[in-house]
Amino acid sequence: MKERDQSIDLVKIIAMLMVLLLHTGVVRGWSGGYGPVPEVYQIAGIAMPLFLMASGYLLAGKTATLKYCARKIWGILRFTFIICAAWNLILFLFGKVDFREAVVAFIRDFPGCLLQYGYFFHFWYFGAMIIIYALLPVLHSLIHSKYLKYAIAATFILSTAACVADVYCFFEKEHVRQTLRLWYWLFYFLSGAFLNPHKDKIPSFNWLHAFIAMCVFVIFAHFIDAGGNEYLFGSVPCMAYAIITFIACMNTRIRDNAIIANLSKCFLPVYAIHIILLLFMFNHQPMIGIERLFIPQIAIAVEYLTASSVIILVSLAITRIPYMDRIFRI
Repeated sequence: MKERDQSIDLVKIIAMLMVLLLHTGVVRGWSGGYGPVPEVYQIAGIAMPLFLMASGYLLAGKTATLKYCARKIWGILRFTFIICAAWNLILFLFGKVDFREAVVAFIRDFPGCLLQYGYFFHFWYFGAMIIIYALLPVLHSLIHSKYLKYAIAATFILSTAACVADVYCFFEKEHVRQTLRLWYWLFYFLSGAFLNPHKDKIPSFNWLHAFIAMCVFVIFAHFIDAGGNEYLFGSVPCMAYAIITFIACMNTRIRDNAIIANLSKCFLPVYAIHIILLLFMFNHQPMIGIERLFIPQIAIAVEYLTASSVIILVSLAITRIPYMDRIFRI
């Protein structure tokens, strides 16, 4: 039996761990720059670009029929509806809110979550993917044409222009919801798609190159104030950091590794429930006492490792519950 290359699973796992790192700092209560440890916030700055590149890489090999795209869009809507409804039902059943408050919260969460509103604000990613799936028949034709490089160049220019506008006047922060920043999402999506048929010809970037790219981005983000990581997605250092890290994963030959396979499968439950679990953990002992025990640099490392381990273990357990695989599937 032919061994399965798990390089793209590694990309998804790294992106997942970076999302956990990013939101651990947010829920922890520090400012957008993570207070005395801003480098942590910046290191996690390529989580969503990696997700989009992985999606482009995988979808480049799919047949983008209208039926396939409609099924994927329906899967996202069904999944986000179930998660939002289930959470508000749980709050009602445990007496945290009355029936009216639960209904109002659900209406706010769905479909508002797809535009970064409500409790599940991080579901904006699914909103962006709905748009990409709606465009996929056109994108698929573009991906397999001679014009792909020109499309990537065009989205690169638009992304860079948006980043410059953010630095000068916080353009996107004031006017564009994260779901709708298609210049970024299409750049990373198309870049991932471009690498799929060229995987045997990609540069020999390794983890040392990725570490250097990370350091360059951290230094760049330290001095450039655009309002946060999400407004630097169009910067050259961020693009280089994301692309080099993605290629480093592709050049890491992993085949039939059980740990990688299981961690990759728990991406969707981790993404769905991690905010809930982070808020719970950081409002109860012993997590709330960690910051008083250690200096900030050590505290956030302990908090992150503890919280991530709990969230991943819970997610792995969820994937083993009968019929749950049907819910956590798009």
